[in-house]
Amino acid sequence: MSKPDLFGDEAPAGPGDAGAAASAAPGGRGARGGFAPDASAPLAERLRPRSIDEVIGQQHLLGTGKPLRVAFESGKPHSMIFWGPPGVGKTTLARLMADAFDAHFLAISAVLGGVSLPWNLALAAQIGLLLLFTRPLLGAEGTLAHVHHVIGSLVLTVVSISAAEVARPARWLNLLLGITLAASAVLLQADALNMVVSVLLGVALMGVSIRRGPIIERYGDWSRLLV
Repeated sequence: MSKPDLFGDEAPAGPGDAGAAASAAPGGRGARGGFAPDASAPLAERLRPRSIDEVIGQQHLLGTGKPLRVAFESGKPHSMIFWGPPGVGKTTLARLMADAFDAHFLAISAVLGGVSLPWNLALAAQIGLLLLFTRPLLGAEGTLAHVHHVIGSLVLTVVSISAAEVARPARWLNLLLGITLAASAVLLQADALNMVVSVLLGVALMGVSIRRGPIIERYGDWSRLLV
């Protein structure tokens, strides 16, 4: 019988391995506690502590009688926020807590969490992009071309903001931009082609601005305002 060594490779079995194997809990939990890392995981992940006794440092939290040590020993978790620079053990402690208290560990990226792009916002972005190129594509000239460029830039800005779920109501600004786009062609007496295109794109922009799209995360009382 063989067992994985520190780096996930197979090492020859030694005396007492049978007892060690028998003590391993089901579900991938090893004798050290926690979940055994995948052999293909990065080295830093494989070396991550799998019990609080393996954590080096943070004695103000994990020392005898300290808050986290008491929580682990009593089996009574409490709410907390870990703050600090990379590499000090925030994620490690969170994973150890999830394992110790049989909780689900949910990793959320601070960059991508709460960000989504529904199909209607994607269409609005395409409309905004098209407006940036009406001069070479449709021969728009003068003030109308400038209006198209400004509105197109604003539409792309609104879409970028509205991709954040907490700022999804900002998409209603595209409704106003759609009205402005359609009205500008009439007020500036554009030629037939640009008149039709401007009105159609304006109406389309208003249409795709109505749908909110799915909100995946939960934001407490603020969720009621995400219309």
